[in-house]
Amino acid sequence: MKEKPVSISISNDVISMAQQPANIKTIVSSSEIAEALSVPEDKLQVKNLKPTVVKTEVVHLIVPLEGVETLNMSKPDKVLLKNLANTYGFQGVYCFSFIKNGMDIIAKTRFFNPGIGIDEDPATGSAAGPLIGLLHKKDIL
Repeated sequence: MKEKPVSISISNDVISMAQQPANIKTIVSSSEIAEALSVPEDKLQVKNLKPTVVKTEVVHLIVPLEGVETLNMSKPDKVLLKNLANTYGFQGVYCFSFIKNGMDIIAKTRFFNPGIGIDEDPATGSAAGPLIGLLHKKDIL
């Protein structure tokens, strides 16, 4: 399949980036990712979402976490994340927690990609696309 270039548009101070439709791949074991992120396993299911490998332009593991506190306390183990990435065929790990603050922001996120030397990226469009695609396919957005 020939990949299309990513298109970006700006309108009224809003920047949009079009990505290919989300392709949901594999569910990843909650116990494995909980260990790799040092979070309780019971904090990994939100709105019937489970850690899921999703592809748009790139393939990332999307990890729902219950509560911003859980998101903030996660401490990624680089070796375990690299092993999981190799096993399940993804690049980065995009963790998110839904937030309710009366604004247009729906989630707080953190991104880890130790396989290419990114300990943490505070804002990555390559992972935001798969997250929104997953939420759309699951009828959450």
